[in-house]
Amino acid sequence: MAATGGTPWQGGMGFANPDNLAIDRSGNVWMVTDRAAVNGSADVFGNNACWIFPATAAAGGEPLLFATGPMECELTGPCFDTSESTLFLAVQHPGEDNATHRSGDEELQAYTLRDRNGGSFEQLRQVPLGSNWPSTTAGTAPRPGVVAIQRLDGAPLLAGSGGRPQP
Repeated sequence: MAATGGTPWQGGMGFANPDNLAIDRSGNVWMVTDRAAVNGSADVFGNNACWIFPATAAAGGEPLLFATGPMECELTGPCFDTSESTLFLAVQHPGEDNATHRSGDEELQAYTLRDRNGGSFEQLRQVPLGSNWPSTTAGTAPRPGVVAIQRLDGAPLLAGSGGRPQP
């Protein structure tokens, strides 16, 4: 398995700055990214995230986005419980760049992107500045924390797929 970061139109797989890894019993690699806060107009990747790299080509062979972190944070320390029905992720320094999000604090970011066939298109993003995580109330100071991700039925995260992520 080989994984190449970067934008898809430049041969990458859509992620940047891999940081921590976890490997499940089926051999799938789980990765979180840690891109430092940068000038919004230069950051086509958006929020830091958790990706799955399938162990087999039968699962598509390309990384799949599993979870996206809150605004201006880093996801760290991916690990599973013994039954692999829970993935734990730490959310570090939410609001790292702009601190507490206040109602209406946002900026518009314009990007010229390319699709996988090389065609270009314009994308306009309305991006909140700062974070209130884990609160959903504007003006609440953000705090770090740990999240536990589970299926509603309590089964292992990749149950029913033979341990392979499904696109």
